Amino acid sequence: EHAYLFPLHEIVQYVNEHDATTHAEKIRHLPLTGMLFHVGYAGAGLVSNVLTSFESNLVVSEHGALSEALAACDVIRNRYKKGDDECSSEKQMRLVLDIVHLLSRTPDLDVRRMYLKLSSSSAAYLSELTSLYPAANWAFVYRNPEHALAKAVQGRRHKACNKFRRNPSFSMKAKS
Repeated sequence: EHAYLFPLHEIVQYVNEHDATTHAEKIRHLPLTGMLFHVGYAGAGLVSNVLTSFESNLVVSEHGALSEALAACDVIRNRYKKGDDECSSEKQMRLVLDIVHLLSRTPDLDVRRMYLKLSSSSAAYLSELTSLYPAANWAFVYRNPEHALAKAVQGRRHKACNKFRRNPSFSMKAKS
């Protein structure tokens, strides 16, 4: 009924001001240390569990807001059939920076590093992510396709590949 729109960069600004005045000693923002891209059933869960076993690490696993922000311009182009002039890549990258900034907040003084676990579809945005975070390492975890496919068809679940077939990434289209 009542929809409100708030520019995320303003919210980030207010959060930063709040943290500086109210929780100056408690809340910190972690640097993005690494990105872990993965294909389903490839063992990325095991890798992220190993990373989180160290108290100095925070792993954010496939956060929906980050995935949506990475694909925002592709959704505008594909779903709404708008041109490149309808989506600013600068605004999109600002959105990604703001989301990662909010995800990096922690009151835990022992945590010093943050890792993002991202689905394989996010790998289409690797160049954008590495330009935003040049110091962050990245890895792509995959498995023998026959084993992964056999494991994937065992259970009934929504297939992400169908979603991305309907809404392909502009980066992937440019490469084909």
